[in-house]
Amino acid sequence: MRDQRRHVRIKVSIEAHLFVRGETPAVIPCRVLDLSEGGARIKTAVPYALPSEVFLVKDEAEIIYECETIWQKKRLAGLMFLDLCAHSKLHRLLNEIRCAGMIDTGSAKVGRLPLSLQSSTNTA
Repeated sequence: MRDQRRHVRIKVSIEAHLFVRGETPAVIPCRVLDLSEGGARIKTAVPYALPSEVFLVKDEAEIIYECETIWQKKRLAGLMFLDLCAHSKLHRLLNEIRCAGMIDTGSAKVGRLPLSLQSSTNTA
């Protein structure tokens, strides 16, 4: 059967975190296994039932991406990248992460995952 994905996948191995909002916010360590222009496949370090909205945090919150969980099987999940966060939404999210006390968010930015991750993985 032919792969009918819209975007080509690139295999990577990048440490990151997922930030989950809610009454009890959570930061879940994960690894990005592959990515494309439309999304990423990740593996969480611990079992966790992901909600539909998650934020992929790379490099100590240097970059944060808003994502939708498309599928999940145990610790593997497929994320679809959404539009960039609005400036005000980014600041509310950073405050939530700071309040959770789990990540230093001194220099957070919002960007599109494929461009920044491709540039950081092509430094060999």
